[in-house]
Amino acid sequence: MTQDTRGPLLSVLCITPDSLATLTPLFSALLAQTIAKEIEIVLIAPAAAITEPLPFPSDAFSMVTRATGAPDATNPQLRASAVRLACAPFIAFTEDHCFPEPGWANALVDALEAGAMGAGPVMINANPQDAVSRANFLLEYGPWSNEGVSGRVRHLPGHNSAYRRDVLVALGPKLEQVLELESPWLWQQTEQGATLMCVANAHSHHFNFSVLGPALPLRFHGGRVFGSNRAREWSLPKRMLWTAALPLIIAVRWRRALQQAAQFMPGQPLSFHAAVPVLLSADSLGEVTGYLLGAGSALKRISGLEYHRDRFTEGVPVVPPFAVKKS
Repeated sequence: MTQDTRGPLLSVLCITPDSLATLTPLFSALLAQTIAKEIEIVLIAPAAAITEPLPFPSDAFSMVTRATGAPDATNPQLRASAVRLACAPFIAFTEDHCFPEPGWANALVDALEAGAMGAGPVMINANPQDAVSRANFLLEYGPWSNEGVSGRVRHLPGHNSAYRRDVLVALGPKLEQVLELESPWLWQQTEQGATLMCVANAHSHHFNFSVLGPALPLRFHGGRVFGSNRAREWSLPKRMLWTAALPLIIAVRWRRALQQAAQFMPGQPLSFHAAVPVLLSADSLGEVTGYLLGAGSALKRISGLEYHRDRFTEGVPVVPPFAVKKS
């Protein structure tokens, strides 16, 4: 990694729907980064919280940029506003329930400086104690859950990867659409020759829903956003054809999930194999709803479910697991 004396190397985007205290566990992981002094924190918070004292020393990072988020804004809109405020050449997205290990920022910057358009970490399940958590993790992050998959990939872990700032800014008004769900855009970019890297020595610990009831709407609304995003330019006949293909979509995705489970999460109990098709069916039903009816209120509903993940982890503290182990 080369030193850039003109400013931060990496802008890390941090969003809270309420107080800065919501982000305290995330900040503890970012404070531990080996290049913390070369990180810009771009902080988006409600007007009532934006002036709260920072829960870390003022000189802990290269700089902190604060801005107020609109009360009715969705997460993609807030992320897009943060991108436009960032000043480093590379931008990393974060969530309040996903914690990067200390070498994460350095490793992602190295990959981006080497020419990658985007770089993402190997994902680790932070609460693997129960079957629903493991099933959710498989469906969201299975392709990046093993160091053996590091190298060039077709897409990256959603909301937890880093990109070249100029590429994101060049999207202009399409940025919000892309940040609804990065995968369709990334598939297109790799088909056009862009390089995306899953970085073996960048690790991030993700907490997953471990309660089936709340996990079902999360999967449904996430699938609906995907379907709406993917079908944005489709004709009505094509939308109807894909909607009618719901049983086939479930079958194909279930087969793929079983293959990924065998490869990355072998030896799972029956409860896991029962949870996967249930969650996958909710996701697929949401997908075809998005094909036919668009996103509707799905983005706002997801935004309401995304934060304060400890509501859905059955008592498992949502804090950096590696920090707990070292204490």
